[in-house]
Amino acid sequence: MENVAQMVISDKKFIDFIKNRNESTTDELIDFNLNGVVNIVRLQNSNPNIEHIRLFTNNPYINEIWPIVFNESRVSDKYWFKKTNELNGRALWYFQDKDDEVVDRKYNAIPENSAKIMLLREINYPENEHIGIIEVDMLLKNFFLRCMSKHQILHHKFY
Repeated sequence: MENVAQMVISDKKFIDFIKNRNESTTDELIDFNLNGVVNIVRLQNSNPNIEHIRLFTNNPYINEIWPIVFNESRVSDKYWFKKTNELNGRALWYFQDKDDEVVDRKYNAIPENSAKIMLLREINYPENEHIGIIEVDMLLKNFFLRCMSKHQILHHKFY
């Protein structure tokens, strides 16, 4: 999970597009979608245990591009959001007992037993400019698949 987050953050073209504080042209949007977003989706699909790779940004010039790029307003009320922003780019490992949908839907697509482990990290680029937060998460049942029994997972406390 750490490697995946680092690969996203190290994708200079992707991060440069996210931090751009100007209106993008149609060609730039198409290029970003066909290259930057598709590369992240490919990264997620090549790691079957990873449930989501998401980037939350406060950039008003960036449109949300499901399933990767979202506005920070969708998660700004979450405990982990505030905590991640306090860590100055260091990673936060966070346990969540249910995989919340980021996008409101008319149906409930969240499976039962969807507790997950999240790796969250603020992206600052250049050094003190907040770009957003990267989330890489995995269902708990996949994270501890070889380490713990289901009983141990359900009764373990994470902070």
